[in-house]
Amino acid sequence: MFACVSDEVGTQGQTFGRRSQSALAKSFYLWPDRHLAAALAFLGKFFMATRRNLVAIVDDDLDLREALGQMLEMSGYDVELYASGEAFLSAAATSEAVCLVLDVQLGDITGVELSRQLAANGFEFPTVFISGSTQAAFQRAAMDLGCVAYLRKPFLTQQLIDAIVAASGSVPRCEGPQGNT
Repeated sequence: MFACVSDEVGTQGQTFGRRSQSALAKSFYLWPDRHLAAALAFLGKFFMATRRNLVAIVDDDLDLREALGQMLEMSGYDVELYASGEAFLSAAATSEAVCLVLDVQLGDITGVELSRQLAANGFEFPTVFISGSTQAAFQRAAMDLGCVAYLRKPFLTQQLIDAIVAASGSVPRCEGPQGNT
């Protein structure tokens, strides 16, 4: 038997919505069990390969947001950039990010408040908070929400990558030829 999943495939043939994964898996119920197991194993590898490196960055500072995006792209990550907490909140349902890099002090709402609203709406994004503030209250609130890391600006690229790896298990892709190490 055959199960059609064409309505689940995005424009590039490899993007599946956050909530459509289960619908996609359920559409395979028509297949015999041995084919189902093989198909689900393939899809698990497919989802990991296509989405495991997507990081969402939410920062109201345009220069910092773009610099972080470029830094992570050069390190092998795909990025989504958001200028405000409200922008990410409205896109959360379709975001496939495995990690959220979130500025504590956004223009519209605080990063802590955004994290609370995401949780209240049923979204769970492992979060790395970044902040230029030295106020301990922000760090305590972020830690109380279960953030993976709280980095004070300025921070090293490797500190951010280590935090993303800890948050998502997502190791940056190495592109191009690799040397011997």
